[in-house]
Amino acid sequence: MMRSLLLFYLAFFMLAANSANAQDGWKWPAGKESEAKGIYEKMGTALKGGDANSARAQLVWLLNEAPDLSPELYEQGAKVYRELALKEEGSMLKKTYADSCVFLYDVRKQKFGASDEMLADHASDAYAVLKKYRSLSSLNYLHTILKEAVEKGADLKPDVLLGYMKTTNYFKSKGAPVSDIEVVRCFKAVNEGLERKITGAANKKVLAKYKHLNKSYFNKALPLTCEYVQSKYQAKADALTPEEGEEVLTLLSVVECSDKSLFLKASEAMLKGKPSLGLLNKIAAQMMDSKNYDKALENYKKGFEFAKTDAEKADLHLAMASAYAKKKQKAQARKEALEAAKLGSAKKAYTFVGDLYMGSFLQLKQGKNRVHDHAIYIAAYNMYKKAGNSAGMKKAKANWPKKEHLFSYSIKEGTPYKIGGWVGTTVKLVGRQY
Repeated sequence: MMRSLLLFYLAFFMLAANSANAQDGWKWPAGKESEAKGIYEKMGTALKGGDANSARAQLVWLLNEAPDLSPELYEQGAKVYRELALKEEGSMLKKTYADSCVFLYDVRKQKFGASDEMLADHASDAYAVLKKYRSLSSLNYLHTILKEAVEKGADLKPDVLLGYMKTTNYFKSKGAPVSDIEVVRCFKAVNEGLERKITGAANKKVLAKYKHLNKSYFNKALPLTCEYVQSKYQAKADALTPEEGEEVLTLLSVVECSDKSLFLKASEAMLKGKPSLGLLNKIAAQMMDSKNYDKALENYKKGFEFAKTDAEKADLHLAMASAYAKKKQKAQARKEALEAAKLGSAKKAYTFVGDLYMGSFLQLKQGKNRVHDHAIYIAAYNMYKKAGNSAGMKKAKANWPKKEHLFSYSIKEGTPYKIGGWVGTTVKLVGRQY
């Protein structure tokens, strides 16, 4: 009997869904407004009182007589069937109620559109009433709804977020056409959602628990290893398309793999189709790790074509400064760091220059005048002071020439001295007491 009624409602709603678009306000049935208002109130009272079965009777009347009443009708209707589905013990009736719950969301979306809040409610209720069913059709529906909600950043509870990964696993195990990339994107989206939802130092263990569960379901859906990625792509690494390059990078992002050559080839392939600052930075970082500093600099320089903010440009200058420093081109490294300082990264930039100076003592030492040799530490102190780096200032000051050294060389404090070599800057000579 219930299945017949459901089929009737399905047919009716599909016709009614096309009859009107979203309404501003409530559209009560002509000639029955008073009766409809009374029935709606009774439905709400029954639902609040925990009598979902009585509320269903009022709901059926309203859906027949006022299908375009308001989004709230479908919101309340979904709650009615959700409660019935969760309480019912008979398997056939339970599934019928579950299908009715999610169906009302579908009709509401078609009639009135979908708000962010509705997406979250739809996903949460769909997961609550359908999560125990393993038929391909139920999994397909639930996977679709959860995917939309998660990808659009709906405010979902941790259990529902984790449900997306679980459902993806079950759906794929049934032979559904879920690609490796979809599984990886699901895993990453759930992790990101969990990090947004579970915050604060007190919840670190809770977050770790959910992320562990997410990883376990991911591993069941896709037992991804470095060897798996290599076997699939290594042979054609030199001829990857931009799309394949993106696929390889996505897979490598969640697996521990030391194969830098595959990463670089995939990155370079993706660059041809989707160049971006982030990708250029990743390639440059890999080049830095491989001590290919010229190639790293080449990618950092390209990054300026995509850098939009001063902060992004400053980071590029600092990255280039590091590369030049590795190449022992300290003057050029300082130049890049000072460009970063002009763009708002003063603390990092001046600290970087201070570190350059601190590490140049042996390179610049002449061994003729102890005060002059140690003047580089005064220059370093000045840079740390500009950076507001008190630890750096303390470290540099500890290496200043002593006052007794100034006295022995007949040098007065405050005497200007130009440091030679690549530094070429003038400082006022000062001494430390001890």
